[in-house]
Amino acid sequence: MLKSGAVLAALLALCGCDSGEITKEYLSSAKQPDIYLGAGVILQISEAETATVYGRDKCPGHEMPEWLFGTAVESEGCTQLSGRNSVPVILITDHGRLEEMWTVTEDDGPYGARITIKRPDGWVLREPKS
Repeated sequence: MLKSGAVLAALLALCGCDSGEITKEYLSSAKQPDIYLGAGVILQISEAETATVYGRDKCPGHEMPEWLFGTAVESEGCTQLSGRNSVPVILITDHGRLEEMWTVTEDDGPYGARITIKRPDGWVLREPKS
């Protein structure tokens, strides 16, 4: 990446182009990594409750995916978020096991893809409170 970044900087210096516009084009043309939830990740599922979460996808190997909340050691049980509108998950809470279908929204943030995950009740998933 450093080499391609240096080339981009050199081209900008030579052409006198608008660096903001070219950087935006450069970033949008770059392949974004697939984003996953790791198997067994703990997430805040309501104001007062956390859950251990498992998906139904194979966990990626060594191709360096982008992890959202945790990493996976298991080969199964991950949740691929990229390119999906909804994902089935299994929640393990203090009250037992629960299956849900979560809504996934993906849009462009200032540094690439931004993903929001919502439970059926509208709660936006996040890292647990400390």
